Amino acid sequence: MIAELLRLLQIGADFNALDAEGRVRTSLRFTWTPEIPSVGEWVLLTDAEGNNCRACVEEIEGLSLLARPDWTTWIPGQIAQLSQSFVGAVGQDVIGVKPLTEGTAPRVTGHLQAAV
Repeated sequence: MIAELLRLLQIGADFNALDAEGRVRTSLRFTWTPEIPSVGEWVLLTDAEGNNCRACVEEIEGLSLLARPDWTTWIPGQIAQLSQSFVGAVGQDVIGVKPLTEGTAPRVTGHLQAAV
């Protein structure tokens, strides 16, 4: 479990185009980093509507990746978009709440992830 949390690559996907076994096929050209996942690694799939879901990589063939989503980690786009309003900067209000210490604001990443 801890090794699984060391990195979570985010890859663009289309959840409306599942194969007959319920897997998502996507291109590694849609990764958010230049890193390439390995077979058996967990990735975060994100679609154009802002939906997120963790998935286990089952196959990699060239630039094509086949992953099986874990639907228990599904986060609809509406909820994922809410997390974007939490992005703040040092010394600024975060959703109208003043920082506890002068010049320091909570560190917020803007990503909302489901607990596993």
